[in-house]
Amino acid sequence: MSTRTTRASIRKRPSRSIPAVIVALVLLAVAVTAVWSGITVLTGGNTAIVDGISSAADTPWSAQAAYVPSIAVALIGIALIITALVPGRHDTYLLNHDGAAEAALTRKGLKTYLQDQAADIDGVDSVRASTKGRQVGVRINTYALDRRQVEKDLDQRLRGRMNSLNLKHSPRVHIRTSTLKD
Repeated sequence: MSTRTTRASIRKRPSRSIPAVIVALVLLAVAVTAVWSGITVLTGGNTAIVDGISSAADTPWSAQAAYVPSIAVALIGIALIITALVPGRHDTYLLNHDGAAEAALTRKGLKTYLQDQAADIDGVDSVRASTKGRQVGVRINTYALDRRQVEKDLDQRLRGRMNSLNLKHSPRVHIRTSTLKD
């Protein structure tokens, strides 16, 4: 009797770079301040930071000057931990196929693919696509007098290409057309 193996999905989530950058900058600032203060004390100087640290060390925990900053730092730490642990939104579209492996298309890849497909339509001068959630926006500029025909051709082509991709959760495509003047 065989057992079914479980595997992780390839739907990747974005890295949590913002909380990591914030923590790295705070740690860098603390490290630079500590090194600067240490060197200043070793060379016989005195700084406001060293005076502040020594006065903070003499402050009892029951004083308001001690627990208000402590609560603020604790809340910032909890917010950073929650931000780091909460998963980000998925940034890939899974493809339906009958193979043994999974395949996915990133949002950026889908955007580039649709821009390339739209640029090949007759009458399209420039294209810009954007992905947001379950929607893809395609904005085109054309010199054609009949922009509705260009928009219709583009709509048919993009819907056909989206259907041929066979995505599990296919995003809706919105097309906006602008006519350029000579």
